[in-house]
Amino acid sequence: MIITKQLINVLIAAFLIGTSGCQKSADLQTSSKGVVYSHFTESDGWQIWQADVKTLNTQQLTWSKDEAYYPSWGPKGELAYSDHNGRLWLLKSELGSKDQQAEQLSSLPKYCGHPAISPDGKRLACVCFDFVNRSEDSDLYLVDLDSKTSERLIVLPGLQKYPAWSPDGQKLVFSSGYRESGEQIVEQLWLLDFANKVPVKIVDNGHSNINPAWSPDGKRIAYSSDVNGSLDIWLYDLDARQTAPLTQHDAMEADPAWRPDGSGLVYLSTREGPMGLWEIDFATQQEKKLLLLKEDIHEPTW
Repeated sequence: MIITKQLINVLIAAFLIGTSGCQKSADLQTSSKGVVYSHFTESDGWQIWQADVKTLNTQQLTWSKDEAYYPSWGPKGELAYSDHNGRLWLLKSELGSKDQQAEQLSSLPKYCGHPAISPDGKRLACVCFDFVNRSEDSDLYLVDLDSKTSERLIVLPGLQKYPAWSPDGQKLVFSSGYRESGEQIVEQLWLLDFANKVPVKIVDNGHSNINPAWSPDGKRIAYSSDVNGSLDIWLYDLDARQTAPLTQHDAMEADPAWRPDGSGLVYLSTREGPMGLWEIDFATQQEKKLLLLKEDIHEPTW
């Protein structure tokens, strides 16, 4: 939906009720077996956490005084995130340490979010917001992580959100949203090829289509869509240019993230009432619940 981070927290919290359950604390190595997500605790607010999908041990990775959202892994274990003031940060070492020193990406406009590090770790795509005459607008920006310079990639009307890189680093997929009439929100999926920087619309069904995630083989894009009423996980086949539902449930299901080998993905679901992190295996089509938390969990990435 076309909303600010504060409203996102309020709206999602209305759907994703925390559950009883506990987190096991453990020292984790940042690796492909760890799902990273943002999570709220009474002591530290919103921070970035990691869960080992085999042991379900969890570890807090950030200790930002201004909280941390929208995690993005880099190829060398670096972590990008945004804070509640609209600033973007890059953490290259000391993940999990209270003495960590994150680097601010200060060449960007004042209010930014949704960072996504490129597969080669040299660039970072993100979204930066403008507020003019009480109207919110946003565009995609690109940061060179060597020089720390930034540039606006494209200018489109409405809100651009959730950029995600193709595995070869040559393209971005993102959502572009606008208010059609009254309360109806339309969010489309677009592709941007860096060869020509011309955005191409790929999913437009008159509903919300958000949270795109590119498969490791580059052939499919997982995303969330409410075209059937509630948010479900869908797949877009780039060769066939066709969409198909992966989950079909009355519960809210969103934020897909691929296994590193492409054999399945994780996503958020409220199908048992309280919020949980779920996983689906493509070979067996089996779905299983991975993690329940006492407080909200958002934005998983693998």
